[in-house]
Amino acid sequence: MKLSLQNHDGAPCTDGFGASFFQFHWEIIKTDVYVVVLEFFQTGWLLPNYNVNTLIFIPKNQNADSID
Repeated sequence: MKLSLQNHDGAPCTDGFGASFFQFHWEIIKTDVYVVVLEFFQTGWLLPNYNVNTLIFIPKNQNADSID
């Protein structure tokens, strides 16, 4: 299976790895990725912090001090 994502140099995920890392190293890491995904669907268990999101606010004006 070959990944075909359009944004190879997009921002990295919370694990610090972008799409290009996974595409370049897929032959090495694919079995581990499959095992983790299958384990989740079989047991419902995820590694701690595996499903963590980061929210970053980007101010639209120079002196923004609130989100409204």
